[in-house]
Amino acid sequence: ENIQHNYLRTESCIDGAALAEKWNFPQSIINSIRYHHQPEITPDDNVVLASTVCFADLLIHYLDNEIDYYQINPELLKLFNIADETQLQKIARSIEKVFVQESTR
Repeated sequence: ENIQHNYLRTESCIDGAALAEKWNFPQSIINSIRYHHQPEITPDDNVVLASTVCFADLLIHYLDNEIDYYQINPELLKLFNIADETQLQKIARSIEKVFVQESTR
């Protein structure tokens, strides 16, 4: 099951990047889609953007209780100045609150 999950994640990155290329998106967006599960291998000028997409993706999985705090790469947490799980929970709740407010408009 884990192998299949990893394969599907990789495929979605490849497919998403191919679609972004077809639609003539800027290379920075294409790279952010392609590498958002591995921002550390993103071409240098796109690391922060890919890391931001990666963090957003992980935050959704965290909010859905699909991953735990310790499963998030410490370097990613450091990039966003998140020192501990309490801080991550505060950010997650804040984002979730705004999302709920916006989705009920």
